[in-house]
Amino acid sequence: MGTLVKIKQMLRLPGGIVRVLVEGITRIRVMNITSMDPYYVGDYERVASEFEDDVELEAYRRLVQSKFGEWAEEAKSVTDEGVTRVMELRDPCELADQVAFLLPINNTKRQELLEELSVARRLNMIVGILNMELQISDLENSINNQVRQSMEKAQKEYFLREKIRVIHDELGDKGDPEEEAEELRVKLKALNLSEDVHERIDKEISRYSRMPSIDARSNYFAQLPRLGVGVTLERID
Repeated sequence: MGTLVKIKQMLRLPGGIVRVLVEGITRIRVMNITSMDPYYVGDYERVASEFEDDVELEAYRRLVQSKFGEWAEEAKSVTDEGVTRVMELRDPCELADQVAFLLPINNTKRQELLEELSVARRLNMIVGILNMELQISDLENSINNQVRQSMEKAQKEYFLREKIRVIHDELGDKGDPEEEAEELRVKLKALNLSEDVHERIDKEISRYSRMPSIDARSNYFAQLPRLGVGVTLERID
């Protein structure tokens, strides 16, 4: 099954490319091909859509327009004129075909919609596609927010680390607390300690790395034995 169209505009581009703008008229079924040279010529018959219960079709029309409005607001891929045109449609068959044209679906799904003659079932398929697109849009927004928050956190941490580094330089503190803490953690891993003791010491190392000056860190480090775990880690100078 295919579509009978009217050629509205034809544009020849460099490289032998021809761009054609067409307007769909109706669904057709090709009966036979009478010629293929220099182009295809054949016979066809028009195929009419099937209209069922008017009340059901009206309900579908309203639902499709509501869902389409939500999707268009999220996707930002349809012009205001396009959205207005869809919202003003009253023919459920024309509405289904117009929305199908605007949705980002593959050719296989478009062909399925084209071959579905029942207007109610076609609108039902459109509602399913719109629901899926809305879910995808929500997921994309959630992912974008997570990425943005992660980037903002990384930028903030970088700014704070640079600020701390500058403060240490101004104070003449040449020791890097992060590097020292990492060296201590390497030594900690080599010790045979219980999980509880390991966690307590690791917390103290983290606290130590946040000390504002090398003197303060040294004094604090000297107090580690107060943990009561019988473990001493030598400071790396």
